Amino acid sequence: MTTPNLNILVSLNPGEEATEQEADRLTRRLQKSLIAAGADVNRAQSDETLPGAKGIPIDINTLVVTLGSAGVLTAVIQLLKDWVLRAEGRTIKLRAELDGKAIEVEYTPTAISEAELMAFADKLMHQLDKFSSQQTTGK
Repeated sequence: MTTPNLNILVSLNPGEEATEQEADRLTRRLQKSLIAAGADVNRAQSDETLPGAKGIPIDINTLVVTLGSAGVLTAVIQLLKDWVLRAEGRTIKLRAELDGKAIEVEYTPTAISEAELMAFADKLMHQLDKFSSQQTTGK
């Protein structure tokens, strides 16, 4: 029996000063870091439709991050938070579908607190734990 995965749509905004080429380079670098942390990460395709993806424009700075464990989620959230804090004006939007309901958070240090970002992560962690317990109980 395989472990269900959780997909998160991550839209990166590298800031107003970033050129398209720099934004692409930053996105690729973050993608490599997320993969090294154990996540399955792909660039979203402009024609790709994900459950609950309304509201987040899919462009070259959008990643689809697939998680299989809570440990990987913790590493992903830390990497994303660090990425935002590395330069002024950066933001990320995270969107996932949990129990048929889309949840979304936009993280920018001046707009929401780290606690709010972690609350989003906790919801995702709960879902991953739920997936894991369903696998062990056979439901």
